[in-house]
Amino acid sequence: MQDNEPYVMTKKRTVRRIYKGRVIAFIVAVCLAVILGAVWFSRSTGKMIAKAREYSFVSVGKYAALGEASAKAAQLVDSGGAGYLYGKNEYKVVASCYAQKSDAQQICDRLTEKGENAEVFTLKSSVLAVDRSDGDNAAIKRMLKLPYDIFDELYGISLKIDKNEISQAAAVYAARKMSASCSECFAECNDLSGEAGKRLAFLFSALADTLDMLADRKDNVPQAVKYALCDTAVKICEYTSDSLLNVKNMS
Repeated sequence: MQDNEPYVMTKKRTVRRIYKGRVIAFIVAVCLAVILGAVWFSRSTGKMIAKAREYSFVSVGKYAALGEASAKAAQLVDSGGAGYLYGKNEYKVVASCYAQKSDAQQICDRLTEKGENAEVFTLKSSVLAVDRSDGDNAAIKRMLKLPYDIFDELYGISLKIDKNEISQAAAVYAARKMSASCSECFAECNDLSGEAGKRLAFLFSALADTLDMLADRKDNVPQAVKYALCDTAVKICEYTSDSLLNVKNMS
């Protein structure tokens, strides 16, 4: 038995080398399959082009009757709030919209202390991926980001105008420039071959209308900026839904 031990040990080592080699080959094969599968998946089903965005609104009441909601909205307008009505069968009267929920909650708490029936609600856009069959993916990816940029610019204007860091005329001028940009994006998206481009064209057209209303304001511009901010956030969430854009919802 002693004479056979070296042979047996050698045999076992050979088996282990072969086994180890097979394991390495298997791992390499699996990695290649994963990489090729990912490439095939991205080419065949599309790729993510926009992350989800969440918008926080501060409302000061819910009303079943449009007349009552409008009356409350008029009070908000007089005090500098947005006075935006959100909903169909039940109307939420919105005072303002914020990029961060914590900021909205701070304003909500302040309004509650003053006796308002305030609350925070959020809307969220989708995480989207466009099918390759829609074509023009690069243009669509670039265009889909622009509505978010418009909201961010409006949000910055709203903060600055409340602090008197910019004039009302400057805010109106900025709105006019953003409206012109939306009109250009509408024309470009409308020329794209895919359905997603057409749907984005609808969004840019809607945003241009919102910004035109702000650009035409002569007084109470801070309130008009807040209203446009609310309307922009709502339209982004509505028009970037998977059902409207004909895209794959990745959320």
